[in-house]
Amino acid sequence: MKTAVQDANIIFDLFNIDLLDVFFELEIEIFITDFIAGEINKSEQKEFINKYISTGETIVLITTPEEIIELISIRNQTRGLSIADCSILFHATKNKAFILTGDNTLRKYAESNQIEVHGILWVLDELIKEKQISEKKAYLKLTQLMETNSRLPRKECEKRLKNWS
Repeated sequence: MKTAVQDANIIFDLFNIDLLDVFFELEIEIFITDFIAGEINKSEQKEFINKYISTGETIVLITTPEEIIELISIRNQTRGLSIADCSILFHATKNKAFILTGDNTLRKYAESNQIEVHGILWVLDELIKEKQISEKKAYLKLTQLMETNSRLPRKECEKRLKNWS
């Protein structure tokens, strides 16, 4: 089974298009870091993710004080990365996991350090591949997501919409 360290933006996107439940049906072991858990502030989203934490469907990785020094070192090497981003990089490397994120700076840094990284479009592809949703549903959910998330790669979205229509 593959293992992923998930960024908060993927959680928010999946929550906003009502696919978080389905996401946890994928054959992926999901981790979030303690820093990412701290970024989930909206009570509805927090309640939802806490359900997955309590059932063990997602695991919170705790960063030790010694590891925080390493996070600061990573952050000092790259502009634009938050401590939460650095926690994702650190724990993905430590756990031999890939990263799920929609953050372009984090994606570029991960790729430049040979860490596998995927975004929300990959998640939709996997949901279709594992028959958790149909292409028609993916089309509707991506259309919905494009209305609220302006950071999505437009050309890749349009390519999928065309394939799924």
